[in-house]
Amino acid sequence: MLHWDMNQQTGMRMGALLSKKQISNANIRNVAKKSIWDFFKIDIERRTRKREVVEARYMYYEICRRRRMSLNEIGQSVGKDHATVLHGTKRFKILCEVDVNFRENFESLKTIVDFRSSRKISPSMSGKSLSHQLADALKIISELENEIDDLRMEMLKMQIQ
Repeated sequence: MLHWDMNQQTGMRMGALLSKKQISNANIRNVAKKSIWDFFKIDIERRTRKREVVEARYMYYEICRRRRMSLNEIGQSVGKDHATVLHGTKRFKILCEVDVNFRENFESLKTIVDFRSSRKISPSMSGKSLSHQLADALKIISELENEIDDLRMEMLKMQIQ
């Protein structure tokens, strides 16, 4: 039993030593994986060479690389090595040049990931009190409601014409 407790304590100390960057990178990776699943219904950790899975992995690699993650770190998160990630980032660039559909899907996915990751840790809200964060959130909600009302009015005008 003593041996188990020592392992738990060591694990807890090691967990406490994670840097903010490592935690942030882990959050981005999780958001990206979930977004890929939601958008494409593809598990990028699955061991397969099917085109749709491989291309979704390429998108994942690019999202992570744009966040300055190392090739090794990205690869480990999906069970690949750094060379596979490097190859995937090169293939990503080629696919973006020749495949409009691939590029549009990536832009949509990137927008989703950016939105989801900014909601979790918003730089504009860090350091503010909860009451200030709530006020900011209510302001954003009000602006969005106004946009919805404007769009409804435009739709009504279009239906009348």
